[in-house]
Amino acid sequence: MISPWCAWYERAGGSSLTEGESEQDAKAVSTSKRAPKRLGVSQLLAMIALAALVVFVRWPGPPLPFDTLHPHTQQVLQRLGVEPSRAAQGLGLAPASAGIHGMDGTVNHRPYCAAFDLDISDLTPQQTRALLHRLRGAGLVCWWRVPGVSFPLTTRYGVETGPHIHGVDPFVPHKRRLELQIRDYLTGNNGIEVGRYAHRPDPPAACPQTAAERNLLRRLRRG
Repeated sequence: MISPWCAWYERAGGSSLTEGESEQDAKAVSTSKRAPKRLGVSQLLAMIALAALVVFVRWPGPPLPFDTLHPHTQQVLQRLGVEPSRAAQGLGLAPASAGIHGMDGTVNHRPYCAAFDLDISDLTPQQTRALLHRLRGAGLVCWWRVPGVSFPLTTRYGVETGPHIHGVDPFVPHKRRLELQIRDYLTGNNGIEVGRYAHRPDPPAACPQTAAERNLLRRLRRG
């Protein structure tokens, strides 16, 4: 079956008399079998358009953060009613993440990260707490990152931070640094590695994980 784009290309440049050529030009070409055929204007435009289609249509661009999560993580978030657009970061190489959002593995030849950040800029504190408890109730490890309260105002690279939910799916293969975050969660701490906020419980304003939520995760991991 001929691609419609190929058919369009042939129609645009396949005629013997193209735009910008006279009948004399066409006769001169037909009488010289050895002379290479010169491309007409419409043929050149067709080739440029075809190249643009390959670049801009076939290549969908960088994936959305939600698409870089493990399928299990995606299913859990969708089951909880979390819109894919709420995912602010999945797999990423931003220096501010310090490698936490690096690749953890591949599924169907696609890389994924077991860590994720959710945008909560449109949620009230009450809605954020409710979302946190739903996520933890599904077995996800989650914290509410509140700049200046439970999280630095700027990263070690001087990048200004914003409120968000940082989470880890403990049920998919993950890097050791994420396992250390999970262990920190189970001891009641915040999973932050370095700095003044590192390895300590979150204040009440950041809705720390409850003992019941920690025990739930222990039971789920034991199977």
